[in-house]
Amino acid sequence: MLNNLDCPALLINSVDDHIHTLARLSRRHSIERVLEGMKANSARWLETKGEPLRLFQWQAEYGAFSGSPSQAKTVRRYIARQAE
Repeated sequence: MLNNLDCPALLINSVDDHIHTLARLSRRHSIERVLEGMKANSARWLETKGEPLRLFQWQAEYGAFSGSPSQAKTVRRYIARQAE
């Protein structure tokens, strides 16, 4: 889905109650559009996986942050270790 919006994922990781994604943001799409697409497509996919995933729902809120490419290594490390 991210590739379809010209926003390749660099790293995705999750814990029980949230997910972190590091991606390159396209100049053609807003962060809101990208997150709406991610949430909609992943929810549709989860519905096909049977119980209990069929009942999954995203919360309405989200946090999005931008950063410079020079900080990507630090952000990758943070995402990779988010369970800690």
